[in-house]
Amino acid sequence: VGQVRTRNEDHYGTRETRYGYVFVVCDGMGGHAGGDVASKLAVDVILEYMSQGEQDSVIQALHEGIKRANHRIFAEASQNPELEGMGSTCIVLVLSPEDGRLTWAHVGDSRLYGALEGVLYGLTKDHSYVQTLVDRREITRAEMESHPRKNQIMRALGIAEEVRPSVLEKEIY
Repeated sequence: VGQVRTRNEDHYGTRETRYGYVFVVCDGMGGHAGGDVASKLAVDVILEYMSQGEQDSVIQALHEGIKRANHRIFAEASQNPELEGMGSTCIVLVLSPEDGRLTWAHVGDSRLYGALEGVLYGLTKDHSYVQTLVDRREITRAEMESHPRKNQIMRALGIAEEVRPSVLEKEIY
């Protein structure tokens, strides 16, 4: 339902690493040049970084992997004028097969949901303008969908030289 894109700007990938199984989903930002390029770059860079296993903790690895993807996308857009303004949202989930722990990180409005007894609940909070309004109690969750700035993302990969991902600081069992 809604607007159908003529070009798919989503990419995903999985890989087994020393941290566990890594799952990455990135959504190129619609309406921005090179969204499909940005999301593909993000998936590739994050999976490659996580495969190298350079960090002591999965949380450190998620932070660094996402930051590296951001730098790569930003640099690519800076060097190619036709890709200027490209960006992507991102969510990364790591499942440890030894003990079933989950750790995740995200940037933008790509969401992760959990399910308990048939009920879905959000595990991430959007990095969007309307989410900041909800957090400040200026609008309700119900008003988010009809707000005129509902599509304004405050954080995404590639739109600035630095990015601050949200990373679950406590692993869940």
